[in-house]
Amino acid sequence: MIREDQKNLLYGIRNFSVFIRLNVQFPAFGITLTTGKTPSPGLSLFLISDMISNACNGQACDFEDIRQRGAVLLAKAEYNCDEDTNEKDCYPDWEFSRIDEGDGFNFRTVQYTDDSGKERILRKMYGIRVVVKIYGQAGKFNIVNLLVALGAGLGLLSVASITADFLLQNCWPKREKFLHDKFCTVDLETMNQSNMSLNNPGESPYPESKLEYNLMRKESNRDMAGEVPNPLLLAAHDDDE
Repeated sequence: MIREDQKNLLYGIRNFSVFIRLNVQFPAFGITLTTGKTPSPGLSLFLISDMISNACNGQACDFEDIRQRGAVLLAKAEYNCDEDTNEKDCYPDWEFSRIDEGDGFNFRTVQYTDDSGKERILRKMYGIRVVVKIYGQAGKFNIVNLLVALGAGLGLLSVASITADFLLQNCWPKREKFLHDKFCTVDLETMNQSNMSLNNPGESPYPESKLEYNLMRKESNRDMAGEVPNPLLLAAHDDDE
């Protein structure tokens, strides 16, 4: 004989509380975190009404439907810990969501009333199931990783310089001008004069009179026949004209 009993709804579950205790380890740093044995509101102790409200993104939920059909709530605890500070100050951030898509949650139990197995009591129970998921990350300053990152950055800078130089010398339409400006042939006498100027800052390598300019131009034309003219002499020649 199958007999269906009337539904026995439990009232006042809005004010029921759920205590969730977490224990998290970060083996790389040898650190263990826990929410403790003492319930703390907002950290390890939550009201059913608050959990359902957060799961509905703060909107009004059909609490009567949840009470009759049940629900499955996902409670996610996320850790973001900075181990350079006090490790004991790292607490999880909680986020609640409903994952049953309105189907509710129920489970069945069977109780046999005699040893023959001919009579039994089948109960179908509705309720709220809470699934807890924990994830997170922890970080700590490491001088070795910093040096590796700096070395990689410097390497990328050198690669960028080499790549740009290659493109300008081989792919740029005005590469001949670039090569001419980059590489300039300098005669030995001009180089010696430059060195003397560096050694004697008070002496200027530029001609200070027209006579000195004419002598410098004659020597340059004699020694640099067929080569790229000295841009300093050309500039002085333009000023003289």
